[in-house]
Amino acid sequence: MDSEELPIGRRKTDYEKIKTPVHSFCILGDERVFKAKSATMFTAVMRNAYLEGAYVPYQVHPRHLGEAMKALNILNMAGANVTSPYKESAIPWMDELSEAAQIIGSINTIVIKKDQRKGYNTNAIGITQAFKSVGFNPANKPALVFGTGGAARAVVFVLKWFKADPIFVVGRDHAKAQRLVKKLGGEAIALEDLNQVANKVNLIFNTTSVSTFEEGEELAGFVQNLTPTNCDLVFDLNYHKPNNIWQNLAQKHDFDFRDGLITLAHQGSQTLALWTGTTIAPKEFLLALSST
Repeated sequence: MDSEELPIGRRKTDYEKIKTPVHSFCILGDERVFKAKSATMFTAVMRNAYLEGAYVPYQVHPRHLGEAMKALNILNMAGANVTSPYKESAIPWMDELSEAAQIIGSINTIVIKKDQRKGYNTNAIGITQAFKSVGFNPANKPALVFGTGGAARAVVFVLKWFKADPIFVVGRDHAKAQRLVKKLGGEAIALEDLNQVANKVNLIFNTTSVSTFEEGEELAGFVQNLTPTNCDLVFDLNYHKPNNIWQNLAQKHDFDFRDGLITLAHQGSQTLALWTGTTIAPKEFLLALSST
């Protein structure tokens, strides 16, 4: 898709040269959708770039997911984001999938054109750019991924692309972890076996929703007792979490720590380009996030 990149610092008159129609966008998820920064981020970026449109969060009950997908067309939405827990279950409602979405088996972005819904996975782009931004190359490095959902699938996909090796995947549902690695590669391990691999990895990547003891005492307990010795980077896809167990782990062992803001900014830039044909620099998205 052709797009015009807009670097930071353009004047209003520069932005006004771009003629875009008025569009409506949304994000679909469970009750956690109202805690996500996506609506605030996209609203601020579109306003600053003089792109006409609105972005709204919607909580959807699992039994109404299909109806919500059809409603995107009825409400004349131009695009939507999909967040937990629907990144995988939304796929049957797509008319088409991007190549990456087909391989990964999850989506987080929907583009709607001529009544057709096409699913994309911009998580992979965001994760790839996040690694590049922090100067970390996973090539030939062992990695440990926590989680088995759509975000975990994207992370494993990216790590395989970077040729990380080996890739260990752990989750509360061991059977789901086994299904994930069967499709994308890697090795599923049980929570009880964490310390057997923790001292072998250079990267620890959390894709679960748990970043504090309050959000999951069992997983937090396992993380607190980890004894990694060779790790270089701990990455948590969540953000703005006080008393973050992953950050505490990194500080305890003097590892670098990054949260999901940089990933969100890069995938937001890619998503907006898919929706509007206009590429806004990721720095604009980070600026919007830092002001909230």
